[in-house]
Amino acid sequence: LEMSATAVALRDAELASGEAARRLNALLGLPAGLDLRLGQLPEPSSRALPSVEELERIAVERRLDLRSANAAVARAEAELERQRSLVWQKVDVGLGAEKDGDWSLGPGVRLELPLFDQNQAQIAKASEEVRRRTKIRTALAIEATREVRSAEARMHAALDALALYRDEVLARAEETLEQARESYQVGKTTILPVIEAQRQMLGARQNYVRRLEQTAAALSDVERATGTPRETLFGRAAEGGQQP
Repeated sequence: LEMSATAVALRDAELASGEAARRLNALLGLPAGLDLRLGQLPEPSSRALPSVEELERIAVERRLDLRSANAAVARAEAELERQRSLVWQKVDVGLGAEKDGDWSLGPGVRLELPLFDQNQAQIAKASEEVRRRTKIRTALAIEATREVRSAEARMHAALDALALYRDEVLARAEETLEQARESYQVGKTTILPVIEAQRQMLGARQNYVRRLEQTAAALSDVERATGTPRETLFGRAAEGGQQP
């Protein structure tokens, strides 16, 4: 009875492990039926990523929302300058001009006279738009920094947990299974410890695949926070964070 229960548990572990592998394939953009062995799974290294300061700089440079905010500020500033330039109006004086017979100008003279209201209403409106757009840009930059630092922290935590699980839990489970098989082959134990060790090993592999999923998701968060694909991020790190 105990052997049957262990065999059922082993079968459940096999099904769960297969389902975890299919989820990982989907997360990595691979075909659902691809037989992806654990030894084939790439493990990104934290050393391959740029520093958090460099990630922040990349985000400011590449995120579309920040680039759009910068462009909006530039447009608002240009409009403010345009409104200020309208304070003085070019006036073409014709062939001559007189005022009470006290003064006159010859033909073709061009004067620059201030407008009576000095365009203050439009200048104030344009100035307020500059302030509003600048505040929006500042808020977006603060949020981008928060997202980058949070994503980078999750990435490093996921990588550390993955390495620990691989080197400790998974390695120990595989070693236990190997020892159980050797003992069974020489007649020291029954098949039951082998089945139990295999079930535990499959459970460990299932959890390892979940850790890989978490690492892949964390890396996707870094991509999203910086507005930059992972290939570019890793390429920058390889170049010492320099511009490509």
